[in-house]
Amino acid sequence: MSSLPKLSDEAKKKPIGYNPETQRFIYYDDVVDGREPVTPLTELSEQDKTKLILERLRTDMEAEEKNLAGKSKVAMGFEGPVLDKKQLMEQVKAQTSFGRIHLNAEISYINDLLATIEEALLERDSQKKQE
Repeated sequence: MSSLPKLSDEAKKKPIGYNPETQRFIYYDDVVDGREPVTPLTELSEQDKTKLILERLRTDMEAEEKNLAGKSKVAMGFEGPVLDKKQLMEQVKAQTSFGRIHLNAEISYINDLLATIEEALLERDSQKKQE
């Protein structure tokens, strides 16, 4: 039996989708509670995917500022410079090779998460119909 992924409160604050018609970000609870459908990111334009990933990074940055914890950094390869979230956002906006790599990694993560959510929701709905 497939169950819904357990996300931390911080992770639930990061969007997992974007509705270009309403120009709204979609969050985990929106999908799980049925307020928004599971929408494949393949349906988004590159510009909308970029908006989504920038919003995820912005949310991370705000959480780090609120927690006053050490800011996380991302290394650009084994010998490359280390970037904070703001610098990473600049890389994504500028569509540098590193920015595209990060964007694609985030999109891949979200696609996997959405597939797991969709599978669990279908199973949950199927069980409800059998009851």
